Amino acid sequence: MLNLMITHNGAIGDNLFTLPALRELKNRYEKIYLSCAPQGKTALDGCGVIDKFIVKDTEYGKLSLQERAIWLLEQTKDIDFNNRLNFHGVIPARLMYHSEDKEHAGLTQQEKIDRARGKNFFDEMSIRAATPGAIGKRPDLGITEKEQLLLEAYKKAYLQDNFVIGWQWHGSGSHKMYPFFNEVIQYNVLHWRDTVCLGFGDVGGKIKWDEWYHRGKFINITGSTFRWSLLLSSLCNVLISPETGIFVGAQAFPHVVKILLATHTTGEHICCGSENIILHPTCACAPCYIIAPTGCELHPELKIPICITTIQPALVIETIYNVYKQRYNTSQAQGLFL
Repeated sequence: MLNLMITHNGAIGDNLFTLPALRELKNRYEKIYLSCAPQGKTALDGCGVIDKFIVKDTEYGKLSLQERAIWLLEQTKDIDFNNRLNFHGVIPARLMYHSEDKEHAGLTQQEKIDRARGKNFFDEMSIRAATPGAIGKRPDLGITEKEQLLLEAYKKAYLQDNFVIGWQWHGSGSHKMYPFFNEVIQYNVLHWRDTVCLGFGDVGGKIKWDEWYHRGKFINITGSTFRWSLLLSSLCNVLISPETGIFVGAQAFPHVVKILLATHTTGEHICCGSENIILHPTCACAPCYIIAPTGCELHPELKIPICITTIQPALVIETIYNVYKQRYNTSQAQGLFL
């Protein structure tokens, strides 16, 4: 009996990058254990690839190295495993850098771009796991029959045959929240015929929805579990998002057109297929390959990183409309540009 212990301290998206490799590893090992931060369990719970999560809570970070070793021994004393795999450091430490990362602090922006050029983060995880059969594959979320029935019921009850727009405000990089939701969605796209918007990730309750304008066409699913939110993204015709865990997980759904508002990467690193459309900032500092907010030039009025504010609302609207037009095979939509 072969069992595997995996260590990975990454965030939600980082863990979802490992899914193609984990599917292949699941064929090799009877049980797979994952030692992770809480985000790892959030990302992978329900996917059917991890048999036990060993979650490091917030207190773990306060422990000394010796105390951490003792804690891990205590947590794994009843677990029998033959092999180990460490995903930590593949993403982001090797291809994307926190500003406090001393090893890469001296790299120029161009050097960061050159190091990451041609790299796909899903494939990089598969290379680390020595699972060549997983290279080039999409993440498989392991959707159950019950979950599929729930999705069908949700679509029938709330979405019906409308054109469904998924809007992700932000992920863990909350400082790069796209600020033009009202201009794009609330006061524009939702005036088009047969449109409904699913809102993801408004964790801070920052969005003030105008009841007069939305007329029941907006569903804010913030507060749902991450897995349910991710599964609901499969019901979208188009998903608009910055670099977030939802966007990474939605690579499982080739039928969903995904519009990436790229800021700290060139975008192709987190995409799996031709259905992805990448909109780039026009500022000179992007892509920065830095995921920590320190040092970002801020918009003078909005007080958020200037990079994401340079993706113009008109461009986002036009990109959504091109998808909308293909579905309805028409050029007639009300209020394309107000």
